[in-house]
Amino acid sequence: MQRKISYRVYLPVGLKEIILDLLEKDPPEIRNFKRDKLFYILSLLLEIPARNKRGALSDKGFTNINTTLLRSYFYDYKVYIDYLKLHGIVLCDEHYIPEIKSKGYQLASEYGGLVRPAYIQNPELIRSIKRHRNEWYDSTKKYGYLKKWIDGLKIDSVVALEYIKQLYGLRIRNPKMCDWDLQRRRFKEPIEQYNSAYINIQYLNEGRHHFFVDDRVGRLHTNLTNMQSDVRNFITWKGQPLVSVDISNSQPFLSTLLFKPSFYSTGKGVGEKMTLFSFSGGFSFSFSSSSSYSGSSSSFSSGSSGSRPPLMLQKPLYHTEKEDVKLFIDLVKKGQLYDYLSLAFKRELGVELTDRKNIKAAVFQVLFTDNRFIGQLEAAPKRIFRNLFPNVYDLFAAFKKQDSTFLPCLLQKIEARLILDIITKRISKEKPKAPIFTIHDSITTTMDNLDYVKQVMHEELEQHIGIAPNLKVEYWDGEQVMEKLNARRIEIGLVG
Repeated sequence: MQRKISYRVYLPVGLKEIILDLLEKDPPEIRNFKRDKLFYILSLLLEIPARNKRGALSDKGFTNINTTLLRSYFYDYKVYIDYLKLHGIVLCDEHYIPEIKSKGYQLASEYGGLVRPAYIQNPELIRSIKRHRNEWYDSTKKYGYLKKWIDGLKIDSVVALEYIKQLYGLRIRNPKMCDWDLQRRRFKEPIEQYNSAYINIQYLNEGRHHFFVDDRVGRLHTNLTNMQSDVRNFITWKGQPLVSVDISNSQPFLSTLLFKPSFYSTGKGVGEKMTLFSFSGGFSFSFSSSSSYSGSSSSFSSGSSGSRPPLMLQKPLYHTEKEDVKLFIDLVKKGQLYDYLSLAFKRELGVELTDRKNIKAAVFQVLFTDNRFIGQLEAAPKRIFRNLFPNVYDLFAAFKKQDSTFLPCLLQKIEARLILDIITKRISKEKPKAPIFTIHDSITTTMDNLDYVKQVMHEELEQHIGIAPNLKVEYWDGEQVMEKLNARRIEIGLVG
């Protein structure tokens, strides 16, 4: 007897039984109906955010799902979604902007819960899912020198699952232990964090590897980038402990490149140098020598010629001679920017931000939010930064004047080129037997390769950015993470 194939998805506990009961009471009038298609759509509402920590969720918690992707799995996806919407199981934000935003969907609150594995068995759907997963995986052949190490990654799933279970209990009692969601400007829900962690642990445990490049900014997304930072401590490579080298204050550090006059070089021969022109893929931009932003003396475009340029800069706007620009770069160089801002926030707001996550969120507010946000009540850190570093703020604001996403996308493009195309490529050539993994602005390796990886990162970053980086080493240690969690549980009286 031939064994049925199955594919594991993740759904809230009890939801599959609710759907089966609904199908019996009110069968859908769908030609060639397959119930597994319903289950797969429901699983995507949880699995897409788990695979994409940023960008998948809207401000109100809806999961943005690309309809082209859904159609590639099964062409009649819409009638299945309509059935779920009709019965109030799935809600839709009905917000769609062509080529910018897909419609967002979420489970109605009464159907949420902790996720557990469920299984689909429709052969045609499973083949379609696996085919597309392999296509994404195969599309990154240029990064074979990174991809080849992934099979050696293992996670202690038993301990990791116990860890997130205990952490979930703590977060239920103390929501401030949840991670801050910069995009939605609030703490993440405990159940949201648990479910994402659970799914990513199971993905790695079953060898379901993710490896794809964001075609907008060139960032590489893998099981490690999707995994919450504390849960990574339970991962090893072929039994060896791992250690990561991070660029401290990475976004401010990379932003110092924007204050170098050479960054604005244009014309032939620019090639792959670190210039604005070389990073302009998908954007249009122009320079202005006038006192206003309305005119331009020269223009460069790699987007459609009819699009409105999202970037207009006065040539001297980078103001390298200004005192606040010098101070900003000096603080970044010394790794003291966050400490400096923390004191300023305490002085001006009477609030002491001792948690670096909160200080980082405040800096990201300056870099990544729309210029118009500065008038909002919660934008006080942005206004303080503007007062401390007026010329720095003006340059950042100019990059975001026509398109608020231009600056963050540009910094991520710079980061991706440095980490993926320069640093790790050099490591792979000089030490082809050194396992290396990237997590956006950091590189992870085994203990015996730590010093070498640090050296290469330091040399290449200083050469291309112009100032020496501050590198932070983090040792992945599951036992230490569990000890800290247990100490916290004792502190709040959960362990007698």
